[in-house]
This record gives sequence, structure tokens and C-alpha cells, in this order.
Amino acid sequence: MEAPCTTLTYYKRVKRRRRWTREKKTYRKCTAYTCDTVDCDSDIARKYCPQTCGWCTTLSDELNANFTAFASFLDQLGLDYKLRSPEQRTVFAPDDATFTDFLENSTTVIDYTDIDQWRAHMVDLALYHIVHQRLTTDNIIDGMEVCTSQGTDITFTVDTNGTVFVNNDSEITTPDIDIRNGV
Repeated sequence: MEAPCTTLTYYKRVKRRRRWTREKKTYRKCTAYTCDTVDCDSDIARKYCPQTCGWCTTLSDELNANFTAFASFLDQLGLDYKLRSPEQRTVFAPDDATFTDFLENSTTVIDYTDIDQWRAHMVDLALYHIVHQRLTTDNIIDGMEVCTSQGTDITFTVDTNGTVFVNNDSEITTPDIDIRNGV
């Protein structure tokens, strides 16, 4: 990776006392870096991105890396764009084993690849796992209700150990993966 700023030199012809001469000129050329264009482990990212890689990654990137079954589901429905936008969201993504098992054994989702027949139901299912705000386990209190992107409320339960459950049955096993556009 090149340095963020470089000094460039050029020569300009100028007329002085009726004679043409070359005058040496220098200027600094700086490259604008963003979290999208910088390697997360670089010194620039450490300095300018508040959290190295956490702020260089979108929710879509995180799902594609660690929750591939759910990410593939969103991608087939055309909803992955929601997780690349700058709006703050929280995704309650099921792990791959749980989500695959659900799809294989569900009586309501027979074949999620048949998008035309099941599209509305699958979109509701996907949006049920997304909340339009940044929620961390520190913000969640016992009995708190939050509206999902689908429009249904979910209720949180916090046990004495601090473990958070969604609707009393789904434990949040990997909490607070802090990403640039959400959790």
C-alpha cells in the first residue's frame, strides 16, 4: 500500500528578466482513504477507523463470513442490500446449523429456493430477524420489547447470569459483534 501522502516535483518554465528558466515546484498529493479502501490491519485504519475491522465491515460482510446459511437466504430474497446500507440495524442471525435444520424440518418453509411460491413468507421470516436500531446486550433489559423490520414485536428476557433470550426461547449465543452499520 502506498503512503497516504507523497511529495511530487515538477519543473515549470518561467520567464525572468527576458530569459526562460526552469523553476522547481513541489506539491503534496494525498490519497483519501476510507474504511472501504483500506486494509483493516494497516496503520491508517487503526488511526482513522475507531475500531479496526469492526468499522470496516458491514453487517452483510459479517453474515457472509460467519452466518453463511442466513446470508445466502437473504441474498436469494434480495434483502442483502439492507445490511450494506449505512442505517443502524441489529441482526439476530441464527447460526448455520440451527438455520439449516429449521429449513429442512419446517412445515411452513418447504423449499426456500422456490422463491415465487414462498416469497412473502420468507421475506417476513428474514425481516423478523432484523431490528432498525443498534442494540447491544448492555442496552437490553428484562421485559424490553422491540419492533422488528417485519412489524412484529419481540420480547427480551435476561436471566440472573446476564444471558439474553429472545421471546423466552432463543438464546443470544454470540452477542455484540459490533459492526460499522449495526450489531
